[in-house]
Amino acid sequence: MIATLLVRSILFSLSLVRSNLLYTDASGGGGNPPSDDEDHGGHDEPPWRNNPQQVRISGAHGPRLNDYDAATKAVLHLAIEQLHVRLADENAWPDTMEKGTWARLCWDEAESTLGADMNPNIDVLKIISDRDSTFRGDIKSRAKMLIEPGYGFQTGATKSMIRKNRRLVEELKTDLKFTCRDPKSGKHIYSNHLIQQLASSVFYKNARDIGPKYPLRFSPFPVRGLALILTAMECSIDGWTTGIYVDVPFSAELYKDIYLDHIAKIEEFAIQSSQHTIVPNILMSIDNNGR
Repeated sequence: MIATLLVRSILFSLSLVRSNLLYTDASGGGGNPPSDDEDHGGHDEPPWRNNPQQVRISGAHGPRLNDYDAATKAVLHLAIEQLHVRLADENAWPDTMEKGTWARLCWDEAESTLGADMNPNIDVLKIISDRDSTFRGDIKSRAKMLIEPGYGFQTGATKSMIRKNRRLVEELKTDLKFTCRDPKSGKHIYSNHLIQQLASSVFYKNARDIGPKYPLRFSPFPVRGLALILTAMECSIDGWTTGIYVDVPFSAELYKDIYLDHIAKIEEFAIQSSQHTIVPNILMSIDNNGR
């Protein structure tokens, strides 16, 4: 009972700390633009203006990031990056109101980091908030590339291949075996090598990616980030349900409840295995091996 209460307290405290973190770059700085003697890769610093400036007229698609001047794009790029951090660490499927709130918070945090002072309009905030689906789609696409060879699904339309693929889907989804180091035995849950591969390809592509850049959010790797990875993997496995791969939309309607269920199961297992610190060790390992 004491161990259970202790783990619940730690998880709750961690969520409070993370939800109130101010974003910093990898150097721990923020709030000031780079000094004039720093290397800018041969480009002048963009001039900060009071309002976002469009340099091209938007087409039928509406305003896009590249429609704006260098100063606005600099803030947008950083704001979108910080939106991705929130999606990984807080909620992968925010509702419309939460997305709007986050867009403004991310814009303000990006401005603070860059030393800019602009008044965002509805168009630039929408550019930020609309990037949530792009982020999830990227994770799903990367998961799909790993799932087929990683678990041994076979392309082809022969009856034997179809039966094998259908049987494999059932086995992998039974008792979360797809998350296990050895899916056949079901041992070592949340330790399958594909989890690390997917995390590394999404969050740790290089030293400037959000995993290394925001250690206060990713060291250890967030529980909700792990749940998002597992949900993307499950979506990709679901594509093989008929025995022949069919793309399944990675949508809130189909997968938000599954994502929330993964969060609950990870937290439950963390409590059950608290004496052995299995989940904290897994989360720290994902971050350490991703860097």
